[in-house]
Amino acid sequence: MAGNAKGKKRKSSLVPVPLAEAKLLGPGEDACFRHGAIRKLVLHNFLTFDNIVLEPSPQLNLIVGPNGTGKSSLVCAICLVLCGNTSILGRAKDLKDFVKSGPAKEGYVEITIHHRSGNHPTIRRHIFKDRNNSKWLLNGVDKREMEVKDLVKSLNIQLENKCQFLPQVSEK
Repeated sequence: MAGNAKGKKRKSSLVPVPLAEAKLLGPGEDACFRHGAIRKLVLHNFLTFDNIVLEPSPQLNLIVGPNGTGKSSLVCAICLVLCGNTSILGRAKDLKDFVKSGPAKEGYVEITIHHRSGNHPTIRRHIFKDRNNSKWLLNGVDKREMEVKDLVKSLNIQLENKCQFLPQVSEK
């Protein structure tokens, strides 16, 4: 149970799913992921999150919650780790603003993307608060941003295409 603004208790909207139903995909689960789908997302000292690991299913995934729980932060993380421009987010303009407030000097976002070859690339973007810049790793190896952009393009991920990626629109 969680409290609301008036201090009353409200029921959680989470619905438990029996384990037998949760694993309907079975051993061929890998085949259900589409080329370019997110297999794993890791955030460390990123906006509102200390540490979080998400492993979406190959089927429909919904992220729901009250205002201020980090839904938009996840969208920002996906955009930034896939070489998206901060301007499409309508949020902070400086990279350093995406590092969690407080003593943290850096944060990172890491994403593993499904690749039809079976070699699923993992991209990590470290963001440094004091230098207001970042560095890229692909499968644990330092890379230039252009190399990561080329990979993202080869996966047919188009962050500027609003049919593929729709960040929160800020009203002005």
